[in-house]
Amino acid sequence: MCSSCQRTVPLQRIAGITMTLQYGLEASFREGLSSGSAGVLRECLRTYATIDKTRDAEALFRSFVVKPYMDEVFATLVCNV
Repeated sequence: MCSSCQRTVPLQRIAGITMTLQYGLEASFREGLSSGSAGVLRECLRTYATIDKTRDAEALFRSFVVKPYMDEVFATLVCNV
């Protein structure tokens, strides 16, 4: 196997593991938000902090909590105009 191929295989494995971890974290984060489980959210956020991905958690919060709320607020404002 060529030397560049030997480097590519581990990088592909790491990318796959990272993607699997992120999907799992996203699912746990959404579950914690929907169920209101502080324990699930705490563990999920600790994991995000451990792997230095707190921005991902912030983006998920914005898309699953803030955006729907703001959509509702703006829809109410538009209907009242």
